[in-house]
Amino acid sequence: MKKFTLSFCSCLCMLFTLSSCYKHQTEQARNPDILLTKRGFYAEKMIPERDAIWGTLYTDVTVPTKVEYNLSSHSYTPMPYELIPGSYGAYNASNMYSCKKLGGLNDIQIINTLDGSVVSTIHYNYFVNSCAVADSNLYVLEGTIGPSKLHVYDLFTNYAFDSLWVGNNAVNIAVSQDGSHIFTSTDLLSNTVYVSKYKKADSTLSDIVVAKPGGAFSFSSGTFVMSDNGKKVLSNEGVLFSDQMSVLHDYDTHSLPSFLSNDGSVAVFFEGKNAEVYDANGYGILRTKLLPNFGGDNYSYSSLLPFYYHGVLYVAVNYSDVTNTARTIITRL
Repeated sequence: MKKFTLSFCSCLCMLFTLSSCYKHQTEQARNPDILLTKRGFYAEKMIPERDAIWGTLYTDVTVPTKVEYNLSSHSYTPMPYELIPGSYGAYNASNMYSCKKLGGLNDIQIINTLDGSVVSTIHYNYFVNSCAVADSNLYVLEGTIGPSKLHVYDLFTNYAFDSLWVGNNAVNIAVSQDGSHIFTSTDLLSNTVYVSKYKKADSTLSDIVVAKPGGAFSFSSGTFVMSDNGKKVLSNEGVLFSDQMSVLHDYDTHSLPSFLSNDGSVAVFFEGKNAEVYDANGYGILRTKLLPNFGGDNYSYSSLLPFYYHGVLYVAVNYSDVTNTARTIITRL
């Protein structure tokens, strides 16, 4: 009897797996551009180091679960991640860290992004405005009203590599994924951006430029995206800047969100129900794609998450209906 029970359970598991695979394959057969259609899933962040998307799964509306959706196996795994805007440093699939300023004036916490646990709490002898993590370094912006200073530390030992004055009243910071370019900005009233460069070979900071670019570059409210090397910055007002804060091209769009590929070669904007894909080197339009219309007029787009996977450009379209039921469709652009 025991043997029969195990065999029966195994058969059920096999049937469930086959059913999931068949559903995925039939969705692709109907529309080869569709990578995923999932009710109750809300995509939040593409994690290229893990070939996965992090998001929330609403199997129970009252108890949403943070999950990792693996793009290769099409499987979901609980993942109690903690994403902190502007502070996400990944070194491989198993080592990902963030930082956040605590409620006090002088303290920062280093967070394990994978599970939200606190790695360390660091106390400084100066007022901390903001911080960021990139390429095993911790970048800390010091200052109150008046002169501001940028510090670079080793993320794990807190060894101080270098520091640099970055003007007055700097409150926000953003660092390129490779850690080479640091953008600090003042409040929106003066809207001054300081661009600094960190040279890893000799652990030194240097000035690149001080500028007042058009548009709001707060570097904390999602008003920009940048290439991994920091040499291109795209504002949500459709203006592409160099690391010198000079205008490379104005795409003349105010769509939200905007997207810039990791290598800075492709820009994407969304106008209504259309995605517009541009060459970010020659600046011409490459193609326009109509986003999938799921559920007719009862559904609306709640957010859009463009990303590259195995060299192909996709967008995760998050929908919500009149009952706030989440659904995500991932489609090729």
